[in-house]
Amino acid sequence: MYACENLHVRTHVGLPRGVSQETFNDTFKHQNSPENMNAYLDRAFNLKQLEKELFNNSSQFYFVYFNNEVSGYLKVNTNDAQTEKWGMNHLNSRGFI
Repeated sequence: MYACENLHVRTHVGLPRGVSQETFNDTFKHQNSPENMNAYLDRAFNLKQLEKELFNNSSQFYFVYFNNEVSGYLKVNTNDAQTEKWGMNHLNSRGFI
């Protein structure tokens, strides 16, 4: 059974970390060297970076569960959290399932 929740309590830094690293690696490892992939994963998904993103009020995280385990997530960025600067009337997202 699938379920989805919005993470309001911003203390679960480890939740997106594991699924992010695993799915990003599975998706892009064939396009990168192991050294480049490890460097990116360390930079993009370290606990300090994820904590910064979780505490940003302009980011919302939605987690997908399958059989009571996190199987993916969607992160929606608005305002100053956007990684692509298209203006205040836009948003960007990142998700891994």
